[in-house]
Amino acid sequence: MESPDYYFYDKKFVPAEFGMNNIGAICWCNSVIQMMLGLPSMNRVLLECEDELRDNPFACEYIKLLKATLPNSPDYPPADTTNLAASSASILGAFITQLRVRGFNLNIGVSQECVDEAFVLFIDMFGCPRLERLFSNVYELIINCTGCAKKVSSIRDKSYRIQLFTKVKLETQDRFCSFLKVHPSECDYYKCECGERMVKFYRGERLKMLREIVVIIFNKFQSKDNRWFPRELKFNASGGKPPLRYKLVGKIEHSGNQFGGHYWAQSLRGDEWQRLNDTAVSPGNSEPSTQTFMVAYHMIDPNDPVSDDDDLSELASKFSQFEILQ
Repeated sequence: MESPDYYFYDKKFVPAEFGMNNIGAICWCNSVIQMMLGLPSMNRVLLECEDELRDNPFACEYIKLLKATLPNSPDYPPADTTNLAASSASILGAFITQLRVRGFNLNIGVSQECVDEAFVLFIDMFGCPRLERLFSNVYELIINCTGCAKKVSSIRDKSYRIQLFTKVKLETQDRFCSFLKVHPSECDYYKCECGERMVKFYRGERLKMLREIVVIIFNKFQSKDNRWFPRELKFNASGGKPPLRYKLVGKIEHSGNQFGGHYWAQSLRGDEWQRLNDTAVSPGNSEPSTQTFMVAYHMIDPNDPVSDDDDLSELASKFSQFEILQ
């Protein structure tokens, strides 16, 4: 089967809300799974790749859960919520098994894990190139040598998420998107061919390509400020194509600090936001807060109606514009 250029958001690949058991310091696992379940293109690709992933226990357990929970699936009747809640243990166990198969020696379960690291490992452990492509946002890294003033440019290999660590106020949709397109990031070390050594400096990051899913990490543990983010992202596309548009579909929140605390997810399920806090399920919201750690956007059809909170203010002059390459 031939896949299209992009998978737009399709809620028929998103399950209804349900809770998941916390069997001991695994709120990080539950929140990542709940956020992923709200990403329809991810779920669709895994279902389409089921046969080639049959030897991967982690992928099999996740797909099993999908089949038990997706709406309008004639082959799989509605699952018992007790069994759904217990899926956290089976998925985590399969994840640990796959880590060992891949040669990772991690001591999972001793202390609270970081959802940022867990999210990246989850994508890697599925072992599905088509899935990885959905998250593969590409940046060009630009370094200006302080010795010879030469500008060095390279393309970052792959990144499943964008780290938005900044104190710049980004309180409109356009400024937020503009900063995602071009922004500075800290670099620890670089040696130029002229012999100049640069330590702890800022390089430029210029966005070159986006796919279906955009995941953003905030530097929550270093700043308690409320990190604002829009409900929709919009980027120009090359070749006269329609703009790339994304809507907010999930977020992970955290209380505490980097040494401990608690994670929970908020996810768009059907037409409503749900707060998914281990086994507790309640009405949720898409609003920014001081507890927001990670947010997920999904590409939507460019012809869908514009959301009410789109901000059409001018782009901030300090950030340059460019077209995203397909």
